[in-house]
Amino acid sequence: MTPDIAHVALAFCAGAAILAVPAMAGLLFALTLGIRLWRQPATPASAPVRNPDAILLMLGGITRVATAIGGVVGFAGRLLAIVLTLASVVALLVAGVLYATGRGLQEHEDGARGLAAAITGGLLLMSGVSLTMARRLWRLLCVALIAAEVYALAALWHGYGG
Repeated sequence: MTPDIAHVALAFCAGAAILAVPAMAGLLFALTLGIRLWRQPATPASAPVRNPDAILLMLGGITRVATAIGGVVGFAGRLLAIVLTLASVVALLVAGVLYATGRGLQEHEDGARGLAAAITGGLLLMSGVSLTMARRLWRLLCVALIAAEVYALAALWHGYGG
């Protein structure tokens, strides 16, 4: 394996690790949040009073409003847990593809080389578009990313040097 391909393979494996660590943390957080929210017992309904006076009517109204707000907040928490779980699962799948691509490059697989070229080409396109929208110091980051992606594409084009 040429040193260039070894660098590209290492970059894919490192990218997988960098993506997988926060995805695992997000997945664990979302699952614990979801379990907590789904295990909460339902609030019991209060029994009506036969002859309520003004203060009891006011307290009953406050209770109904607080219960409604709690229901909305609980729904938002459940929705947040679902969205975070789905985003973490997608990030873990992408990390798995990156890791498999890096390992495939290390094992001289032609399919991995094609997939790596497609991924790198897509990243090059996104970096080029972001270069047109970036300002000041962010342009340096975009140029550095473009240089790294061109290096990777050149290494993948050159092949395994067999």
